[in-house]
Amino acid sequence: YEQRVDMVCGHIEPKRWLDVGCGHGHMFSRARTMLHDTRLEGLDFGSAVSVGKSRGWMDEAHEGLFVDHAADLAGRFDVVSMCHYLEHVTDQRAEMRAAHTALSTGGLLLIEVPDPESVFMRLLGRHWMPWYQPQHLHLVPTVQLAEMLRECGFEPVEWHTGSAHSPNDFLLASVVWLRRFSPNLDVPWRDPPSILARLRHGLIWTFGVPLVIAGALADKLLAPLAKRAHHVSQYRVIARRV
Repeated sequence: YEQRVDMVCGHIEPKRWLDVGCGHGHMFSRARTMLHDTRLEGLDFGSAVSVGKSRGWMDEAHEGLFVDHAADLAGRFDVVSMCHYLEHVTDQRAEMRAAHTALSTGGLLLIEVPDPESVFMRLLGRHWMPWYQPQHLHLVPTVQLAEMLRECGFEPVEWHTGSAHSPNDFLLASVVWLRRFSPNLDVPWRDPPSILARLRHGLIWTFGVPLVIAGALADKLLAPLAKRAHHVSQYRVIARRV
C-alpha cells in the first residue's frame, strides 16, 4: 500500500483520490496516515465499501459499477486507482474510459495487475495463483496494457515491474496444489460433507503445513533476487490523462 501511495506522490500531491474495486478500503486505511489533506473515496460493487467508510478509512463510498457511476463523477478526481481490479472485469477498455471521465485534465490513473509474463508463472504453471479461475478473466502483458491505455486517452509515465513484486508465489502455489487433493468443502454447489470427508480434508491440510511453510520460506529467500527481475508476480503503471 505504501509503495502505491509513494508512486502516486512522485508525480502529484493528490487532493481527491478514487480507488475503484476498493473492497473494504484497506489501502486507504494506510494511505490515511500518509495523506492527511487528501479526500479518499472508494467504489465497489457490494456493501464492503460502505463498511470501509464506517471504519473511517475513506471519506465517501460509492456502491455499484464504475461504468454506471462515471458520468456522475466526471472530472472530480486527480487520481483514480485500480489495484487488482482490471483482471476481474469483462471490458477493461470500458473501465479505462470511465477513469478518463472521472479524472480531471492531467489526472493520474494507477493500475496494478498480475503479470502474465511472470517468471513464476513459467516455473509454477497451472499452480500459479494469479490464474485464479474463474475470477480472473483477463491477464494483460505490459506492452498490450500500454496500447490499451493510449487507446483510452492516457499516456503511461512510470512502470514498476520487479519493484512491485509481492513475495507470495510459492506459498500460494502450495495452497493451490493442496486444493487439488482437498478443495473447499463448505461451498453451495456441493452436498454437505460427511464426517469422513471432513477428516480426510483435515489430514491433508495438517500434513500440508510443512509444504506451505517451505513455500513461504522460498518466497522470502528469493524476494531480493525477484525484485531485480523484469517480470515477476505483478506490475504497476501510472498513466496521465491526455
